[in-house]
Amino acid sequence: MLPLGMLTTLAVGTVLQFASPAMAANAVTYPATVELDLVFPRNGSTYSPGPKFPVVFAVQNAPAADSLEFFVEALLHNSSQGLKHTKRIGSLNATGNSAFLPGAPNTFYWSFSTDKLQNETETQWSLAWVALTTNVSDTGKDFSSVNDSVVFFTTKPGAPAADLVALANADAASNSSCSAIVDSSFTYNITGIANITDQDKHRKNITGALKTGAVLSTNIPAANPCAARLDPAAASNIATALNSSSNSTNSSTASQPKKNGSVSVLGRQSSILESAALLAVVGLFVYM
Repeated sequence: MLPLGMLTTLAVGTVLQFASPAMAANAVTYPATVELDLVFPRNGSTYSPGPKFPVVFAVQNAPAADSLEFFVEALLHNSSQGLKHTKRIGSLNATGNSAFLPGAPNTFYWSFSTDKLQNETETQWSLAWVALTTNVSDTGKDFSSVNDSVVFFTTKPGAPAADLVALANADAASNSSCSAIVDSSFTYNITGIANITDQDKHRKNITGALKTGAVLSTNIPAANPCAARLDPAAASNIATALNSSSNSTNSSTASQPKKNGSVSVLGRQSSILESAALLAVVGLFVYM
């Protein structure tokens, strides 16, 4: 594990959270599959740089995700610079978030903008992201699950804009571009919820004490990122909100109140998650 001192950490972004207009689910039943997808940017793509570059994630079957107690971090790295220039640009603490409760819409979009892509020359970037969830054993111990992935993209003056609406329209017209995000998804097979009697100390340091968590199966379902594609209406809503925001340098951590008596972790950095994401950037983790 790399020491946190190797990282230059800076939370940048404006958190925007949208639920799809899909029909809300009733009470959650198990087993249930939850999927976390990176929707934008796309791996291998080239965009023009700008002051409000969008980053969009999606959680499919969001009402069932409550027990996972998601904590997600995203790190941006300029490939022409050293690893000390890796920056945390967004984090989501889903504990207590109403978007992950029974009755919420099925698909939840977490989006924010970053002002770190304003280069005047062609630049290679990597966006690493890591997700921490609960995983409770039959003895009540929480063996927290950590998944990480990374995408690579380029910014170049004169290239097509990072336009969410144009992307959504292109996806609606053809399924070919959907395959570009298949390597940026995590799936979770939740078999039930269990009481936590022995919590992983690293997880506790990040999100505070938890009373219950998900029981995860080792049988991992195949991802279906095409189902998380933005439709033009959702893309327009997100883009409008991002572009109209007057300040893109706020902490990009979700600000919902925490449940189960857990302490607030807004703005708290995690050396475990950041190191995992950094390892993904340099290729020391195996990722699809």
